Amino acid sequence: MNTRTHHRQPLELAEPTPVQKALALVIKAQWWMIFAIALGFASYYYLRPLPGTEQMQSRVGALDAQKKALVEEKEKISRRIAWVQDEKTEYLELMARDWLDWQKEGEMIIRVPKVQVQPDHQPKP
Repeated sequence: MNTRTHHRQPLELAEPTPVQKALALVIKAQWWMIFAIALGFASYYYLRPLPGTEQMQSRVGALDAQKKALVEEKEKISRRIAWVQDEKTEYLELMARDWLDWQKEGEMIIRVPKVQVQPDHQPKP
């Protein structure tokens, strides 16, 4: 119970009892608990993975693999273009003679076929 020093002193100015202090503390703690629970629900709602996230991640992985293959192919083609443009390699003449079987005028090309040696039937010297 509130103890008033003077019978005319208002109740608000009187010193709160220990029970009133404890109740005020519990009320403040309830607001903090409600705030913490609400914050937990909000963070769960906003931080959970969206539906279809796993499918998108697998698709991104497939596209990354496809990109890597295309980059390798691009580098291979770039090296080949650099080789064709280099005058020292005489790439065009090599292509014309070996792959297209072209020859210069008055030139005769003799091809020696490759002999495949069977492991069981090796030729005798």
